[in-house]
Amino acid sequence: MKEFTSHKPGTFCWIELATTDPENAKKFYNELFGWDFFDIPIAENNFYTLCKLNGKDVAALYGIFPEQLAMNLPPNWLPYVASNDVFYLTKLVKENNGKVITEPCNSMDEGIATVIQDLEGAYLGVWQAKNHIGASYKNIHGTITWMEHASRDNKKAIQFYEKIFNWSSKTEQMGEGQYTTFFINDEICAGLYIMPPQLDGDPSHWLPYFFTSNIDKSLETADKYKGDILMPKMFLQGVGYFAVIKDAQGAALGLVQGEEM
Repeated sequence: MKEFTSHKPGTFCWIELATTDPENAKKFYNELFGWDFFDIPIAENNFYTLCKLNGKDVAALYGIFPEQLAMNLPPNWLPYVASNDVFYLTKLVKENNGKVITEPCNSMDEGIATVIQDLEGAYLGVWQAKNHIGASYKNIHGTITWMEHASRDNKKAIQFYEKIFNWSSKTEQMGEGQYTTFFINDEICAGLYIMPPQLDGDPSHWLPYFFTSNIDKSLETADKYKGDILMPKMFLQGVGYFAVIKDAQGAALGLVQGEEM
């Protein structure tokens, strides 16, 4: 089990849940992933909660703010990409017709965060670490293992992310559709697919996948806590078993049972 002490720029480093019911979300994710929690007050009756494995931070959650509810923001997981200069990155986002939703801001001495929106409207966080690197673990039970962009115009999305994060890409035929793999240098860092017609009502988005050591047990836990199974367990050669669920509050996430790294 590898413990991360830093994250390469251009790789995913952190994940954050905005939820309408933090206390029930804690119960669910504690049983699903074995997380413990540490609450940091951020507003009246609201906390930024660090989610921990082996005493180390692997994710966070917080209650959706009233102004976010007023914007009809649904419960969601927001992935973060590591950067060594978020100010320059937000400049690139604007130059390439993306939007900067939250200008770079200091999170005490922990780091500098920004939230961007790509040309299709998908949101993504960016984190420049100071004292807090992001997740201490990846690719083990209860941690992020893969990020996937659901796209309607893969050419626009690919060009945007190649310019913003200096990613390279490879697009291949997969079944009836195409699948794009993003790389930072020679390291695989994310994927992208074109949404099928049955998802016409869904906006473009980034979907995080979490590693699970037992996907059947994870799906049982989702059912127990009144979550939804959006995509049942499937098998992909070279990946393993995977599925997509929604928690009881409505935040979507993927599950992958493969080989721990």
